[in-house]
Amino acid sequence: MTGSTTLIDQCRASLGKAPRQFSWFDKFRYLRIPRSDWVEREDPLAEILKVQDLLLAEGRMVWGAIVQANSDLFARGWHDLPAAVIYSPDTAVFDGSPDLLLDIARKLYPIEGDPAAGSGTRRALAHARQ
Repeated sequence: MTGSTTLIDQCRASLGKAPRQFSWFDKFRYLRIPRSDWVEREDPLAEILKVQDLLLAEGRMVWGAIVQANSDLFARGWHDLPAAVIYSPDTAVFDGSPDLLLDIARKLYPIEGDPAAGSGTRRALAHARQ
């Protein structure tokens, strides 16, 4: 078992098996993500925020990687800023090799300025940079 597999297995064990139940206090204090001003009501992210209780109770923990983010997101403080991320539900592949997602993220990063890339992909990456 690799170190990365051990890490995600420990995280999954800490989270517990679905269906999970959390106290009202934990949901309010730690587990609730409010909609930020920069998230428009029609934005797909807003839909995820609407179902966050379901995701916490029933969701699966998988590996992800940051493709692009506003650099202020990494500064100390309570910044709430956008980022473009990728993830895969394919635990058979990525549990043993999460670095593959980093490789994919590195290849996606330069697409924002590439006119050959789809406009939706470029817009998503530009939004994350704001």
